[in-house]
Amino acid sequence: AKKFNLEYDENYLYIYFLKQKYRLNKTTGDTEKTYDEVNYTGAKHNEVMTILDLLSYSKDNLQLSGNWMNVTSLKGTLQTGRVTNHNDLFFPYAKKFSSRIDDLKKACEKLDGKAIEKGDVGYIINLFEFLPVMIIFYE
Repeated sequence: AKKFNLEYDENYLYIYFLKQKYRLNKTTGDTEKTYDEVNYTGAKHNEVMTILDLLSYSKDNLQLSGNWMNVTSLKGTLQTGRVTNHNDLFFPYAKKFSSRIDDLKKACEKLDGKAIEKGDVGYIINLFEFLPVMIIFYE
């Protein structure tokens, strides 16, 4: 909580992931999200793992370097090339937004993404409040 300036109480640690509020039970590790700040529902596997990876593997005194890196160049990630392989990490997203560039733009804008001049669609989105990601889509 201190490292990322996160809100917490006796039972939960709170974090925003893609503008969605989540809470992590400090005793059980159960992770839930809310749409209305009152009712919570169980988070999906990938959401939970992304939050836990951030909390578990981040170093102290983190700072953004100002340099963008391709996710596949990060240590411990799978190497992918063009998104033509059904087993590729990004294939489901490429398939979902293929021929639907306007839908992708709307989704990025809904997340308060900042449009950039890269690819057919390019945006910078805050994955977490303190961690931006750049999304570049080529049709």
